Amino acid sequence: VRNVDWTVKPSLAWSRLAATGRWQAVWDTATGVPVRIWGSGIAVPGATDHADIAEQAARQALADNLALLAPGAALSDFVLVSNVYDGNIRSIGFVQMKSGMRVIGGQVSFEFKHDRLFVIGSEALPNVMIDTSAARMSRAQLAAKDVALKNVVGLASATVSAPGEEQILPLVATDGIIGYRLVRRMT
Repeated sequence: VRNVDWTVKPSLAWSRLAATGRWQAVWDTATGVPVRIWGSGIAVPGATDHADIAEQAARQALADNLALLAPGAALSDFVLVSNVYDGNIRSIGFVQMKSGMRVIGGQVSFEFKHDRLFVIGSEALPNVMIDTSAARMSRAQLAAKDVALKNVVGLASATVSAPGEEQILPLVATDGIIGYRLVRRMT
């Protein structure tokens, strides 16, 4: 559950977007990022019916508003994962990456209706920093630790998945980011 604030956070980044029309936003108090932005929109002829036009416009909107939507991120940190038209609204979604690893929960989205970009969403995490030079356990080392732990707790026959790919887990408090950790999923 995110704590949100309806008070606009004045910044040069917000001013740039505000200059394009009438916009409102709700802000995540922990990240300082606008969770949802909606308003009069930006005209993008053909975006509703044409996936390629909408994708290009979404990429440009992300580039133009990166400091607002994902402070400290680079354009290359976002990977397209969806471009869907439901007959009324076209939605474009990007997931957030850092150093080739998925930032869990990090994403941005853009919605088009009647050839206008009218909603922008950001659950992007700001200023993702991770020490990729630290010694990390290999999948084989993690699997060996798993076997040892199962034996200690008396679950030697329990099934455990192989460790997944490394991902970045944001540690988010109600009023700020505590930090980021490297993790691997196991079930």
